[in-house]
Amino acid sequence: MALLDTTVGPVDRGLLVGSLLQGAWRVVPGAASLSPNELELILPILIHSGTGSLAWRRIRNTPLGSSAPGQRLHTARRIQAAEAAIRAGQIERVLSLDGMREADPILVKGWANGRFYPEDGLRRYTDIDLIVRPDRYEAAVRAAARMVPADPDRAIPVDIQRNLRDVPDRSWEQISARSCLVSLGNGHVTVLGDEDTLRLACLHLLHHYGFHPIWLCDVGALLESLPVDFDWDYCLGGQRRRTKWMLAVIRLANQLLGASLDRCPAGLAPRAVPRWMVRTILARWGTEASFQHPWPRPRRILSVMRTDPRRLPDAVTSQWPDPLKAVGRLGWPINDLSGRTAQILYFTARPVYRIVRHRLLRRK
Repeated sequence: MALLDTTVGPVDRGLLVGSLLQGAWRVVPGAASLSPNELELILPILIHSGTGSLAWRRIRNTPLGSSAPGQRLHTARRIQAAEAAIRAGQIERVLSLDGMREADPILVKGWANGRFYPEDGLRRYTDIDLIVRPDRYEAAVRAAARMVPADPDRAIPVDIQRNLRDVPDRSWEQISARSCLVSLGNGHVTVLGDEDTLRLACLHLLHHYGFHPIWLCDVGALLESLPVDFDWDYCLGGQRRRTKWMLAVIRLANQLLGASLDRCPAGLAPRAVPRWMVRTILARWGTEASFQHPWPRPRRILSVMRTDPRRLPDAVTSQWPDPLKAVGRLGWPINDLSGRTAQILYFTARPVYRIVRHRLLRRK
């Protein structure tokens, strides 16, 4: 695997990733205009982030398709297609379990978003995300547990929730009433309605600080697939703060990936998202370590001060919060001033919170 050129900053690499993925979800995605050196530069990121298949669609009919990095992307596309076929079979197996069927499962994210792409297997996903009827949650968990094999490497990764963590302003009754059946293999699977799917895609991206480009591709694919009877009033209903965040992500998909807003009401999304938000996400996209787990744990400042004060600047840098994380934790709006202000407040307030919490626990 080629190493990243450290002379090119993460934001610039992120810009290259975004440029290559523009419109990659479309039936006719258009040809990318990157040079062979630029493609080589971001190849490790594309492979590790699972966006190699989408990138391949934009170069396959260009001279880049026959280049060495282009052939690596072609290989990634074939591997991803095989993985997708295996995962689809696993979904059918999980949903066929007695305890699972009785829980009225709704498949979200992953495969559910991948159906908006023009080819099978373009949208890589690593687990099976299900929302189940709250009073049947334990039964569904027990049913999934019975499928755990002796070899952990062959386990089917299933994430079962009793509510939408990223969309807490939607009840089970609401999402269930608007869910629908779609074909999967020889049967059918229940998925969210289009309105809940779009809201979830936007807020899930922000909940995880936008580090994965595939999530913004999802938003672009959804926006350009909205039906004519899409219920914007329902989609935008709920907590006003979260709706504002959602609209910022919609504009972000337009700014970074060229997603069309023709199916959105005029003036719905903000004119632009703050520069700090764009740079934060591009820096994530342009850092190979963003897609390699486990992530390194930040150094504890007090511990470093006691053991090696010379490394204090590195410890402070590792503890400095992501602006999207700070804005989200504080529940602030996304605007030109909120990013840096939230970082400072969250960084200074967090140690105070920890000290108070520690003392309260000691008194118990």
